Amino acid sequence: MLFHFKVFFFAVLFFVSLLIISERPVVPSWNFFLLTAGSLIALSVIAAHKLTDFWYTAYLPSTLALSVPLLLSLIDRGFETRVFIIAASVLYYGALLGIYRVRQNPEDKTARALLNVAALASLFFVFTAMYGLYLNYEVPLAILLGVYFFSSFMVTFQTLYGAAGSKKREVKLILLFAFSLGMIITELMWVVHFWPFGYLTIGVSMLINFFFLWRIAFDCIRDQFSWRQTIEESLALLVLLGLLVMTSPWNLVG
Repeated sequence: MLFHFKVFFFAVLFFVSLLIISERPVVPSWNFFLLTAGSLIALSVIAAHKLTDFWYTAYLPSTLALSVPLLLSLIDRGFETRVFIIAASVLYYGALLGIYRVRQNPEDKTARALLNVAALASLFFVFTAMYGLYLNYEVPLAILLGVYFFSSFMVTFQTLYGAAGSKKREVKLILLFAFSLGMIITELMWVVHFWPFGYLTIGVSMLINFFFLWRIAFDCIRDQFSWRQTIEESLALLVLLGLLVMTSPWNLVG
């Protein structure tokens, strides 16, 4: 079942909150950001607890609640803002529905897929929003790299832990994968921040790199790793990266 009234109710509250927030810039008014993000995180915590009876399940909805207002402040007002709010609300609904269904049935593959999509989308929001802040508001590089590491680590651990299923003994291996992906993404970000591209291009390129590495770890945890599939996916993602770089504007300085 893809519709649940209580999940829909909380998603509508999230949608309405974003509409209200979009009426004024979140950044550089940090007090307003703390107020709005805090309210959305509180909503996420309440929703997660009502749906699952656990507090820790609020991590993924709270990540969306934190990153969406930041990215929203970087988007020009108008049609694009409305489209983004709708897309973010759909993802939020998927995240809540995913944690609810997993609570009911830990082996629910559809719910796991919803959570994986929401996790990757939230990571894209974090990557894009943080780099936009880095470019526009002189956020220290150390903070940028720290956020990239922490978000990559948490998303990797959460999704791989869910993929492990009954093999929870793989926790040490999952932690190793999560730490390794976090470090690789952080090092890539240090290299990429020299590129003359905007925050959207950087966010997409970093997500492509993360997804390739994450997919390898995901297949390893599930004992489904294939060299042929990995090579085919790497070639496809390299083509995507090439097209992204060639079609993106270069913001040369100096």
